[in-house]
Amino acid sequence: MEDAKQLALTVCVSGDCKSYVKRNAIEYLNAVFGSEVIFSEILPSVNEEFLTVIGDLLYKESDARLEKPMIKQLKTKQNLHLLKLLICMNSKFAVEYYTKAVSCKNGTFHQNSAIYDPTEAISTIKNPELLPELIQLAKVRFRPGCEDENFHCLYSSLINALSNCAKTEFNRVRSELVHLKESASDNQELIGFCSNTINAIDKQNASCIVRNWTLAEVKAVIQGIT
Repeated sequence: MEDAKQLALTVCVSGDCKSYVKRNAIEYLNAVFGSEVIFSEILPSVNEEFLTVIGDLLYKESDARLEKPMIKQLKTKQNLHLLKLLICMNSKFAVEYYTKAVSCKNGTFHQNSAIYDPTEAISTIKNPELLPELIQLAKVRFRPGCEDENFHCLYSSLINALSNCAKTEFNRVRSELVHLKESASDNQELIGFCSNTINAIDKQNASCIVRNWTLAEVKAVIQGIT
C-alpha cells in the first residue's frame, strides 16, 4: 500500500500526467489515506488548475491551509470556480471580493453553468460573522440598475444566506434587517426584500421553537389519544 501511495503522490506532482489521471490519483489518496497527506505533500506545490481539483474535493473541510493558497491565486487572477469554492467555505475575503465585483459591473456574473456560479454559492453562507458583508452585498444588489440573474439569482441567494445565519443568530439578523429596511428611504425593492426576508426568518424561528410541556399537559395529551 505504501508503494501505491508513493505512486499516487508522484502522479499528483508530475508535470507530464493528464489532469484526469491526477484527479483519480488525488481522489484515491483522499479515500485511502485521508486529506492530511494532500494538505502536507501536494497542496504546497500545485498550480491553478490542480488547486481547483483539490478545492472541489476538500472545500467542505474549510481548512485554512486550503483557503490561503486559493485566496492568493484569486488575488492574482479572477477565477470564478475558486471564488465559488471560497464562498462555500464562508470566506470573508471571497464575499468581499464578490461584492466588489458586482458593485463594479452593477450586476451579477452571467453563468451558463452552476458549477462555476459564485452567486448560487452565496446561498450556502451560514456564518453569522459574515452578516455585515451580507448586508453590504444587499445594498449593492438593490442599487438602481443592478442586473440580477433570473435563475440562481442573488435575490434568493441572499434570503437563503440570511436565513441560514438566523438559525443561530436570529435576533441579530432580524435587527440588522429591520435597520436596513428603515434606512432604505424610498428604495421600494430593498424594502420589499427586507420584509420578505424578515417574514421568512420569523416563520423559520417559530417552527424551531420547542415548547416545554408540563407533566400534566403530557398526561392530558396521552389520555386524549388513547
